[in-house]
Amino acid sequence: MTRRQLAWFSDVQFSIYTLAEKPDDVEGSEAHAKRVFELANVWFKKLDIKNTFKPKVLAKISQPGNNKHSIGSSIAVSHFLRPICLYNRIIRLKRTLAKTILHFEPLKLEEDEWVFEAFQHKSGDDGYRSKKDTCKNCKMIFFGDHWGEGHSTFLGACAEYCAVNELLPPEGTAQDKVDKEDSPLLKRNLSRCSLLFEGFKDISEKCIYVCKQKNCDENSLKEVYWKALEKFAVFENESFPVPQSSKSVKVGFN
Repeated sequence: MTRRQLAWFSDVQFSIYTLAEKPDDVEGSEAHAKRVFELANVWFKKLDIKNTFKPKVLAKISQPGNNKHSIGSSIAVSHFLRPICLYNRIIRLKRTLAKTILHFEPLKLEEDEWVFEAFQHKSGDDGYRSKKDTCKNCKMIFFGDHWGEGHSTFLGACAEYCAVNELLPPEGTAQDKVDKEDSPLLKRNLSRCSLLFEGFKDISEKCIYVCKQKNCDENSLKEVYWKALEKFAVFENESFPVPQSSKSVKVGFN
C-alpha cells in the first residue's frame, strides 16, 4: 500500500463538523455537538439500512466538568476496505490513544469525568435514536474494564474512538512520530493490508469456484471461508468466530 493510496482514503473523507459550524460557534460546545449529531442523523438517515457506507453507530462523548462535547461515528466501509481504513484512522489518532489500540492496553479515563452515549439505527426507525451499551473492547480500552458485558468489535472501528480523541489533551499523532515498540506493529498491519489488496482477486475466484460446484460439500466451504477470513482479519479480534483448529487468533490489534 503506497502513501498515495493512503492519501486517497484521507481525501475522500469530509467533516460534518465543518458543515455544522456557525460564525459564533465554539467547537466542542454542547450546542455545536448537538448540531453535529442532528446533521449526521439527517445525512445518514437518507441512506438505505443495508447501505455499506451507513454507520451502524453514532456516539456522544462529553466531559461535563470541562464543558467539552464531541460526536463520532463507527467506520462504515466494505470488508475489503475496512483494514486500510482502520489503519488510516489509527495513525491519525493522538499518540496516547493510538498506543492503547496498538498494544490493547487501557487508557484508563476517569469514569466520573466522562459520559459515553451510543446510538444505533434500526430498520424502520427514525435515525439514530436507539441507545446501545458500550462494547467490550471500548470498556477495556477506555476504562480498563476487562469483565464488561456486551459484544466485541474491531479495535479502532467504534464510534467512540474519534470522539474521545477530540477531547484528549493536545498531542501529536501516531503518524507524526512512531515509537520503536509501535513501528513493527504498524508495519506488519500495513503489510497485511497490502497483501489483502494484492490477493483479493485470488480470494474472490476461489470462493466463486467452490460455490459453483454442483457437489459442493460443507468442508470445502469451511476451508475456503477460513482461508479468506485469515486475509480479511488484519485487525484480529474475538468478534471473529475462531475454529477449534485455529487457536492462534488473538484478541486485539497485535
